[in-house]
Amino acid sequence: MNNDEPIQIALVDDHAMFRAGLIALLENFEDITVLFESSHGQDFLNKLENHQPDLIIVDLKMPHMSGQHLIVKVRERYPEMKIIVLSMFDDESVILNCLKELRVNSYLMKSAPPKELYEAISKVHEEGFYFNPHISQIMFEGLRKRKVAVQSNDIAKAISEREKEVLQLICSGDTNSEIAEKLFISKRTVEGHRKNLLEKTNCKNTASLVAFSFQQKMIAI
Repeated sequence: MNNDEPIQIALVDDHAMFRAGLIALLENFEDITVLFESSHGQDFLNKLENHQPDLIIVDLKMPHMSGQHLIVKVRERYPEMKIIVLSMFDDESVILNCLKELRVNSYLMKSAPPKELYEAISKVHEEGFYFNPHISQIMFEGLRKRKVAVQSNDIAKAISEREKEVLQLICSGDTNSEIAEKLFISKRTVEGHRKNLLEKTNCKNTASLVAFSFQQKMIAI
């Protein structure tokens, strides 16, 4: 990341030792700073009233207020807040609920390596989402089990060759800036193609676009 200002993080987890370890890890990165921490949801919400981080890291299993309940409250008060779930839960229904209903920007297992956590923070901050292959596969399976309103053949006909190139790179995890550089077009043009792809596929966000593309075999794997 090349931003002059460090990314401000807030985190909530009821395990003090885990929080301490996570803070120590994050502070090793020059472009990340921990704005505040909390051990439970209500304290976290109280602190959010006075401090606005760039993104938050949330555990799901916490006493008094679950991570899911906390995220609902955060979304009500701060709808554009970027949220990374860092959890031990590897259950498909839990993950899909977080992605589809709670609209989290990334879902990581607590067993994820530090490098991946850093990448997730970077991607979420810059592009708004990060999903590793494991989570992408869960998203794919979730979409496979429900009916898709628009047939893939019709969608394929509606998508231009340039949009297909952009879609391929989106599914590869490239940022708008990286796509622009590879295709020799402007970042704004990439953003326009991304918007068109969402409209043509009837997808609400980039996460569902990626999952839909894999499901319908719209890209080369």
